[in-house]
Amino acid sequence: MKWSCKQSELLKIVQNSLEFVQQKSSQSIYGNIFFKLSKNVLEIKATSISSGFEGKLAVHGGDDGMITVQGELFTQMIRNLKEEEMLEFDTDDEFLYISSVLSTVNYKIRYVAADSFEYREIPETDDSVSVSRNVFLDMASKAIVSVSDDESKPYLCGIYAEFASDSISFTSSDSRSLTFYKKALDFPNISEGKSMIIPSKFIRDLIKIAPEDDTFEIRFSDSVIYVMFKDCAIWTVLTKSVYPAVSSILGRDYPNTVVFSVEAFSKLLRHVCIMSDDKSKRVCMNFTSGKLIMTSLDKEEIGTGMEEISCDYDGEDVSFAICYTYLQNQLKILPSDSFFFSFSKQKAPVKIEPSPNREYSAVIMTMSADK
Repeated sequence: MKWSCKQSELLKIVQNSLEFVQQKSSQSIYGNIFFKLSKNVLEIKATSISSGFEGKLAVHGGDDGMITVQGELFTQMIRNLKEEEMLEFDTDDEFLYISSVLSTVNYKIRYVAADSFEYREIPETDDSVSVSRNVFLDMASKAIVSVSDDESKPYLCGIYAEFASDSISFTSSDSRSLTFYKKALDFPNISEGKSMIIPSKFIRDLIKIAPEDDTFEIRFSDSVIYVMFKDCAIWTVLTKSVYPAVSSILGRDYPNTVVFSVEAFSKLLRHVCIMSDDKSKRVCMNFTSGKLIMTSLDKEEIGTGMEEISCDYDGEDVSFAICYTYLQNQLKILPSDSFFFSFSKQKAPVKIEPSPNREYSAVIMTMSADK
């Protein structure tokens, strides 16, 4: 094999592919990146068994061929070379050689024959949808904040996605908080609704590497989802599990709703939470006529914090405790300057929605305000 290309163009692709390389595996081949050169096009693939990446790069080609090299080490080599350098690659029977006319640095890395590299081929299918990149990533970035990292509950370690002919919805929960986002979209290819649990790592990788295309294509199979961009594609095996029903939580009655400024509420939370216990992270919220009083909990032997903010509330006094980090996570992703805060009685969940359009909902469980 022999080819040449710009350092910056190659580095972008191999860095993206590295997100899908199996770093720790009993089979070393899954730590490798696959290269195939054919007619001045370099095809690059990586896989971690349960997910994968493939991209294409136009190069100045010579002899065609296929090899695999250790992914992390190869990426470090390319990263060490100058950004706009034109790199030259050549192979013999054992090594891939990397050099540049403008640099004194030369590398060689032992390659492995590509025969043992296993990769899931992307199917040609009409079972697909085209989605706006900005819409999909906006929904994903909001849903990801509520995903659990408890691997004993794999169904909560992903986003539950539902595709219908007229909408898409994302649900995520770690059992203490829940985010639900539904958006009206037109998917004429979908005759029957599709639902799946997409692993959170894949969502984070997608957010990280998605190119600036206007739209991308999503293809479905029974156990895998494929996301197709202009010059690359990624896929993952879906989580096999049943996602908990959340309609009862989202549809419950929240009789009290007040509107807060995101900036003012964030400042209130920031002032009070520094005096809350580092483990429980509780703050007490006491709604009384015309105001909310927020008080720190669990750190009384050192001191307390308390602050109040005006709000349009004239009901009976209601008090509950809540984990302030869940509130902070939701405030960070609100797309508006104000939000609806809905609640009912003590120990019932609270609901946060952006104002004025309520385009998505976040539900957070509360705790007892008792010390």
